[in-house]
Amino acid sequence: MIYPDGLNRVLNSYVVSVYIMFQKVIAWYFSPLFFGLAFLSPLVAQSLVALGIETPLPPIVVGLVVGGGLGLAAQIRGSWLWIKP
Repeated sequence: MIYPDGLNRVLNSYVVSVYIMFQKVIAWYFSPLFFGLAFLSPLVAQSLVALGIETPLPPIVVGLVVGGGLGLAAQIRGSWLWIKP
């Protein structure tokens, strides 16, 4: 279908904005902070429970602090390795 020129520009800018938003969502999904919160937090929490380590906070809270801290450090540094080349 052929749209008037003004509508074509609006639709084109909408498609571009959706594409940019999609890129940002994908970039967040593959970021170290997301990995720390989504994978390391439950891993730490389940490890604490499996090893029988008692903490004053619930294990998931400890996992969120540890996983979030490691993910944030990796996000800021740009690397998971402590010695960056």
